[in-house]
Amino acid sequence: DPANANRFCSLIRRDGRGQVIADSQSPAVTTGYINGNRIDFSAVQASLEYRTTIGARGAISVGADLFYLRRRLVDVTGVAPARSDGLVGDPRWRGQLRLAYANETSGLSGRMNYTGRQAIARDNRGTSPNDVREIDSFRPFATFDSSAFMAVTETARLTLSVTNLFNRIGETYNGVIVPLSIDDALGRRFS
Repeated sequence: DPANANRFCSLIRRDGRGQVIADSQSPAVTTGYINGNRIDFSAVQASLEYRTTIGARGAISVGADLFYLRRRLVDVTGVAPARSDGLVGDPRWRGQLRLAYANETSGLSGRMNYTGRQAIARDNRGTSPNDVREIDSFRPFATFDSSAFMAVTETARLTLSVTNLFNRIGETYNGVIVPLSIDDALGRRFS
């Protein structure tokens, strides 16, 4: 009985044929119910920021963020909970390192973004290649961004930046980018 499959479905008003009522004056759903049972999440996050001046020559700043996902259990229906931590799109490790130098007239900055190993699946894993899949997980990777600015006038400055400096799009297998591994489909960008 789709109309009463769960608590949310039971709240949807339907006509005599079982179709959802499409009426903007009296909508079929009038509740803030979220269609999901629970998400069990446990992680550790750390940040560090340091800045120092170099006399009248400017300032240097260093920053770092680190995130470790210990556990994420997603239970949409209340029947079949599934862990997603460490899988593609939900890596256990993420981090960022930032370096910058700036004075009153110019500056440089660089950023490294780290993403840890991501497994294809939790079950039926083995050494690659195995009889289940040729790729068991994607390797950790880092992308780099950089920018430079120069003051043009007292109230305006020109900034040039490169995102994804080394043009990492995704992991390759036999010379072809694996679609599931694509994390930056646009590649290197200048602005």
